[in-house]
Amino acid sequence: MLSGAVMSTDDSVYIANMQGKIIFVNKAFCVTYGYKEDEIIGENSTVLWVGKQQTENTRSVFQTRAVGSSWEVGFYHKRKDDSVFPISLSRSTIKDSNGNEVAIVGVSRDISERILIEDELRTENQNLKNQIRELEKRLGIEHSCTTTNA
Repeated sequence: MLSGAVMSTDDSVYIANMQGKIIFVNKAFCVTYGYKEDEIIGENSTVLWVGKQQTENTRSVFQTRAVGSSWEVGFYHKRKDDSVFPISLSRSTIKDSNGNEVAIVGVSRDISERILIEDELRTENQNLKNQIRELEKRLGIEHSCTTTNA
């Protein structure tokens, strides 16, 4: 049942061993990233990271892992075709029955659409603020004229 849930979720799920080698991906991962399962299994998870950020992001992950916590944050990943897209990423460690860290599970979601909507909302918000300022200026000018002429 757990396996079925992981395989059918819309979020991309991957599991990597402690050396970063990908050992599992779900269907959504394959669709989102453009890889067939047999193409990505065995690859280092750093193939997903974008250029310079790869080192910084990987360092952050390992620092977080060292204190034993999970985290969620936004990053840019790249697909098999090298196209870049924003993701929300949640990562945590998997421990064996003795408490030893044996793997890292990553759950990512393409947030391209959310970013576009947020940008549109910011633009619209700025437009509304500009309109309000313009109305305030006009009202201020009209108010000045009426009090001066009175």
